[in-house]
Amino acid sequence: HLSDAFITFMMWYMHVVSAVTLTSSAGVVYLMLTKTPRHGKQLVKYLLLVQFFITLNDFVLGVLLCAIPLFPLPAGLCEGLLCRMGLPGHSGMILMFFSLGYVAASIVFCFHNKHNAVVELAKYRQLPPVVFRGFLLCAVTLPCVIFIFGYTATGDVAMEYILKEFPDYLWIFSSSRDVIAYSFTSNLPLVTAVYVTVAGGMTLIVSLCLFFVAHTFHLLSR
Repeated sequence: HLSDAFITFMMWYMHVVSAVTLTSSAGVVYLMLTKTPRHGKQLVKYLLLVQFFITLNDFVLGVLLCAIPLFPLPAGLCEGLLCRMGLPGHSGMILMFFSLGYVAASIVFCFHNKHNAVVELAKYRQLPPVVFRGFLLCAVTLPCVIFIFGYTATGDVAMEYILKEFPDYLWIFSSSRDVIAYSFTSNLPLVTAVYVTVAGGMTLIVSLCLFFVAHTFHLLSR
């Protein structure tokens, strides 16, 4: 059993970390808005987008969700504002999933912006930015949308899964605290779809970043 002292410590730890990161993010945004030279204004809007989603993720993780993992269970305690207001912890997981996906997409936008600048100098034809961004956003959003339905959140199904796979940990459902728990077997096709689309999205993100860097250096070396 988890002691109340440990849970309280973890809550304060996450709140302190969240406060530090949110304060740092505010400082970063201020510096980008006030200290960026004129020739960097085009890129800074994408960097601000990255920072916005990083800040959103920190806020969700440390304030709205404040989840304490219960390893090795696919579960955790929810001590954040969402659960205290009676909202399901799964909604916080969804927000975090979306924010992480859009952090990755925003980073690719930064590489794409610098790549386009070099392509224009080299007078190469380029894919319309709107088309590329729309494609990337769809690719990143797909696993997030599937995640909404692909897991069965806290309830009888999740309880049955933990009873079968981790019978010694069933006590977590008898506590007075809010629990986020998932079943990996109740809807196997959708769970598999989450893993496949996440893996595909990560591969796409890394491949695009590597391509933009490699092609940019190739064009500059000519």
